Amino acid sequence: MSRFKDMVAADLGKFIDPDIFGESHRIEGAEVMIVPDDDALKEKQANLVLSESTLLFYAKAADLPPRKNTDSLLNFDGREYIVDDWSEDAGMATIAMHQNRSG
Repeated sequence: MSRFKDMVAADLGKFIDPDIFGESHRIEGAEVMIVPDDDALKEKQANLVLSESTLLFYAKAADLPPRKNTDSLLNFDGREYIVDDWSEDAGMATIAMHQNRSG
């Protein structure tokens, strides 16, 4: 099982690599490599629950702050976003969120 975990960790590193898909962003004050995915966002926007989402990205779960609940605030590049969905699988987090437009 350890070998499998090592393979998954290596794959995560390749996916998040800035020379491949990764981009550096500041999340809750820490630099985190993420992979934004506009195509997956469009697919999820068809779901009424996530229709307000304006940003969807992947990141290593270990690089992120503790998992946030739906409707929690997450600071992304100095702006407060509202978490619409936060899921984790095999060490990878998928986060969809939007900015509050009122105010």
